[in-house]
Amino acid sequence: MYLSVPVLITLLVIAFIGWQIGLWTIFKKAGVTSWKSIVPFYNIWLWNKCVIHKPWWWFLLFLVPYLGIFM
Repeated sequence: MYLSVPVLITLLVIAFIGWQIGLWTIFKKAGVTSWKSIVPFYNIWLWNKCVIHKPWWWFLLFLVPYLGIFM
């Protein structure tokens, strides 16, 4: 099935908004200020530190292409 460019962009925007809404609520439940979920890279750092309680070097693993998906 072929998708046009506007349809792909719309789907990507919807996915991005859904991801941000999910992070916003998870940060709120974890006791972290919710607006911090919008800041790039800082949200990954806080996710590691405050939400899943993993060591600092996991942050570096999140930044490795393809490996970050599985982390």
